[in-house]
Amino acid sequence: MAHFFSGHSMCRICERIFKSTNDLRMFPAFIPRGHSLWTYSDGCFHLTCFDSWEWRATFLQLHGEAQQLDASIPKGLTLEENEAWHLRQTLEWHQRILREDPLRSESSR
Repeated sequence: MAHFFSGHSMCRICERIFKSTNDLRMFPAFIPRGHSLWTYSDGCFHLTCFDSWEWRATFLQLHGEAQQLDASIPKGLTLEENEAWHLRQTLEWHQRILREDPLRSESSR
C-alpha cells in the first residue's frame, strides 16, 4: 500500500501536499512498470483530484482486475503451486494490459 506521511506526502495528480487525511484515497502497487499509469500505482490522491481525473475509470478498472486476479487463486494448492499459478496469471495479465494501454497507443500514433 502507498505510504502516507502527514505534511509530506503529495497527491499524484495535482502534486500538492496533503493537509488532511479526510481527502485521501490510496492504492497499492498493482500496475506493471512500462504501463502509462504505472506512476500512479502505489500512490495517494486527493479525493477531489481522483474523482475528476480523466483516467479514473481506466485506473479503477485495472485495480478491479488486479483484485479479481488475487481473489481467483484456486483453493487447495500447495505453496509452490500457488506461487506458480499466481506468477503465470499475473504475467499474462501484465502482458495484456501493457498491450492494451490506451495512453501508450495514443502516443505512438
